[in-house]
Amino acid sequence: IKGIAKGAKISVNDALLLNAAPTFGDGRKACSQVGFKRTLLGRMHVKTSDMGPDEKEFYLLRKVIPEEGYSMIAIGWIGGLWAEAGMNEKGLTIGISSIGGISPECYSFGIDRYLLTYPILMNCTSVHEAVTFCKKWPLLKRGVLFVITDSQGNMAVLEKNPVNQMVRWAKQNVIFCTNQYELLEMKPLEKPLQQSVDNAAKRNKTLRHLLAGPLHSVNTLTLDDVVKYILSNHSSSGSICQHGIDDMYSLHSYVFPVSYTHLRAHETSLHLVCRLLLE
Repeated sequence: IKGIAKGAKISVNDALLLNAAPTFGDGRKACSQVGFKRTLLGRMHVKTSDMGPDEKEFYLLRKVIPEEGYSMIAIGWIGGLWAEAGMNEKGLTIGISSIGGISPECYSFGIDRYLLTYPILMNCTSVHEAVTFCKKWPLLKRGVLFVITDSQGNMAVLEKNPVNQMVRWAKQNVIFCTNQYELLEMKPLEKPLQQSVDNAAKRNKTLRHLLAGPLHSVNTLTLDDVVKYILSNHSSSGSICQHGIDDMYSLHSYVFPVSYTHLRAHETSLHLVCRLLLE
């Protein structure tokens, strides 16, 4: 934090506030995620970043080499010690889909959900390790769904709130989430805006349809298929690539294939034109 403050020529307090900002926003996020165990590229983790258009310029794709722990590629705010998605040198991937609101009765001392991604990527090599690691850290104020995959072919959605966490393991080749809890035990504390509930439910329905239809032959799935059927999906209801639906925009999206050395980032403009950037 002190290094960020010095480099940006801002106060340490301002740097701290920047990193705490996701905890105190209005919670309107609409990120979709899919994990595939087997494609022509091997394992694949797909994620969108859906937010207000004013946030686009603050996102940075970075390579992080910590003094201790595993190196990683991560995507997050400039000046932030957190990531919305990332992949470490051991092939562990993680992505965040936020829960719009949690019942105030379970607010407590804890860590913001975004600030967990760096420690997970620095310390864990498998989904099981990441799940165990997260048990040590209660969340502050918000809930989250982490999609986590590893090089051994394990994939899971970790559903977490300030007082509990539960895991949905991938029993078949595909696992996915939007911004709603799927496990009944997690739902009682979920208190998002109705607008967020409807948006997440519609995208969930779209993914269920896509993954049961055009993408059923997942062993032959290509990167072009992912871009065409998921990242560029513009369904009239439950669009995965959003252009102002409920004031949400799919400003960035990412594909993490099995190899750490190949990260593909798909960026969507605000003018209904989707283009693919290869890094």
